[in-house]
Amino acid sequence: MQDKKLPPKLGDFQSLLEVEGQTLGLIGPKEVGRIFTRHILNSLTLLNLLDDKASSFQPRTLIDIGSGAGFPGVPVAIMRPSLEVILIDSMQRRVDWLHHVKDKLELNNVKVLHGNSRDFEGAVYADYITARAVAPLDKLVPLLNPFRRKNSKILLLKGQNVRTELHNASRQIEKAKLSIELHENVMPTCVYVAPELDKKEIMTNVLMLS
Repeated sequence: MQDKKLPPKLGDFQSLLEVEGQTLGLIGPKEVGRIFTRHILNSLTLLNLLDDKASSFQPRTLIDIGSGAGFPGVPVAIMRPSLEVILIDSMQRRVDWLHHVKDKLELNNVKVLHGNSRDFEGAVYADYITARAVAPLDKLVPLLNPFRRKNSKILLLKGQNVRTELHNASRQIEKAKLSIELHENVMPTCVYVAPELDKKEIMTNVLMLS
């Protein structure tokens, strides 16, 4: 159920996934009925810590590594049209899907790249770097850190084991000289969340490394 106050494109994205996502192997059968709460609204929690205002007369940029079905990059791009969003994935069928979504929803602020993240190290940088359900934190830090530039932030949506992941990734975080800011059990503040929606599916932990 989509709240009427949200941009229509979020509902259009939800509909595309409901119709095509399972067939393409992008979502499991159990996820079809909770795309909006568990995936779309959950993704929008990133916006609590994201500033999309232009920097030095250039649009701010977010990179979504292993974007897959488009989370969290597509919902973020819909909500922040002034933000340049780069979606990277290594699988051709997922890249084809992301191009389809970009064209269908007319997301002019989205760019889709095909390849492994390491293919773009040293060539692509961003103000914000994210990845959802890609790998544990100790693997993510060395994967995402090369895309940082001065004052860049890594923003991650994490589950109940976030503190364990932080402990296991302490060496990688220290090596990358990153500071930690953890926001636990939060929901998106950029949108109205209808009372009848399942808050447990929306609520998440947002980890910022900078």
